[in-house]
Amino acid sequence: MRFTPLQEEALVRGVMKYGTGGWKHISDEGWFDGRLSRELSDKYRNLQKYDHLSRVKERVKAKLKRGIDPMRELQDHNRSIYNTRRVCDHSARPNILPSQRVHAAAVVRDATCGGPRDSGLGDGTRDTQYV
Repeated sequence: MRFTPLQEEALVRGVMKYGTGGWKHISDEGWFDGRLSRELSDKYRNLQKYDHLSRVKERVKAKLKRGIDPMRELQDHNRSIYNTRRVCDHSARPNILPSQRVHAAAVVRDATCGGPRDSGLGDGTRDTQYV
């Protein structure tokens, strides 16, 4: 799967912060959505090899000047995706701990799927709660 521009920016910001040996830290902090640290190092190497790194660095520096950290932006983006994710396969109900349960008022019906979805009012867990 291709890297998005936001993932490229977060990757470059991570290298600025942790160096080229900190792939695990970059992966953990950036929430790269299942990408392996090896994929991050390969992408960074390709950015260097094909002369795209300087353009991405310029975008990162511009964001940092505006007070936007691309790694934080990627975290927030991925959290919003997980918190509003629709679940239409009702046969695959997740195992959710009591501490992860969302208040019943936070679960709403999703008209496109006919099932419950997390409205984002819960405790920030990634799973959709069934009540």
